[in-house]
Amino acid sequence: QKDRTIWADQGTYAQTDDLVVLRGNVRMKNTGKEEVKELKDAETVTVSLENDWIDIMAKPHGKVEVTFEVQDDTPRTGVKK
Repeated sequence: QKDRTIWADQGTYAQTDDLVVLRGNVRMKNTGKEEVKELKDAETVTVSLENDWIDIMAKPHGKVEVTFEVQDDTPRTGVKK
């Protein structure tokens, strides 16, 4: 998907919704020098190919932590906190 590659033990593609649902040993890497991130406690990872979003569902009592570096080149003026 564009600048992202995701691997898993099992994957299902829902063509009508343009969604990929991944289970088991999910790993993700964005383009560049970034290391592969393992989503160890992820039960399912759903990726929207059409709308470019990712939904990560943790296993019961699990915790999934992912750190992303996001670059936004949009000029900011009058930003409120």
